[in-house]
Amino acid sequence: MPFPARPLNAGMEQARQRMWAWIDHFGLGPSEASHQRLSQLRLEVITARYYPFVEPSALPLLALHMAWAWCVDEQFDDGPAGRDPRWCLTALRGLRDAVLGGSHIPGNPLEAAAADFHRRLGEVHSPRWVRDYTDVTTRWLWSYYAESLDRATDRHQPLPDYRRHRQVTSGEHMFFMLAEHGAGRELPDSVSRLPAYIALQDAAAEHMGLLNDIVSLPKEEPIGDVHNAVTLVSRHSRVPAAEAAEAVNDMLTDCVHRMLAAEDELPGQLDAVGVTERTRADALAMVEAIKAHTRGNFDWHFEVSRYAGPGQLDEAGSPAYVADVLGGARTGAD
Repeated sequence: MPFPARPLNAGMEQARQRMWAWIDHFGLGPSEASHQRLSQLRLEVITARYYPFVEPSALPLLALHMAWAWCVDEQFDDGPAGRDPRWCLTALRGLRDAVLGGSHIPGNPLEAAAADFHRRLGEVHSPRWVRDYTDVTTRWLWSYYAESLDRATDRHQPLPDYRRHRQVTSGEHMFFMLAEHGAGRELPDSVSRLPAYIALQDAAAEHMGLLNDIVSLPKEEPIGDVHNAVTLVSRHSRVPAAEAAEAVNDMLTDCVHRMLAAEDELPGQLDAVGVTERTRADALAMVEAIKAHTRGNFDWHFEVSRYAGPGQLDEAGSPAYVADVLGGARTGAD
């Protein structure tokens, strides 16, 4: 890991207090097991590690999003909604509509929390920025539908496909954009659409997803999750898990090399489009934020107990900590 460790953001304690008040207000941890699981995640720590450079006063809002995103992930990654495509489709439609705002009336705690957070963003950002943020968020949400179909059809993605898929399922493109929010910036599309900036984000997102795969294997193997790079390498190459983990570690190195190559290419592309000095400084600051984000993700994964195993499973084979915050909707497709 070539990126230096950064101090935790000084706003972490305030973020923790605000985040838990918000979690309890919307009922995102309704059972004792789910509440305990959220505590084990130490979401205030990962938020403070992801965003070491933002003003401490901006950190609480970022912690709210972190809590919502992790609750979504555990519903679809570990819970029954991610194993029933029809249920998954219904739930994702509701979350999508909550993120988009408008006249949608939230139907469950996750939708209500999503609507609240995205309303807050809309109050301080331009319509263009909100649209771009909504696009990456809904793309992340729909990745769970693809995964539910993989599970239902016993499909194991080819490794190149999975690596591209992992760039989306890590959800990191949302968090990268929120670094702009935390810094009080909005990168113009002349920067955010540059090939080098896109390549940097994709490589960083893939790194974070693949690292998660290595560390989370003890949690995911017992519930038969097929969306793990170690599991896929082991299956496709017919090698033991330890050897497969080494291969995935080599992929992490490749991701870092791609990040550094994209960083080297970015200044020339900024020159080519003739951005202002202020915009150039903002773009380079976001590069540093993404590198710090990548390092923070690395450090946090070795600080939490989430990945020791799934714990007690319920009758359906889901971890007991996955409480129903989707309203139990199981209606079918159109």
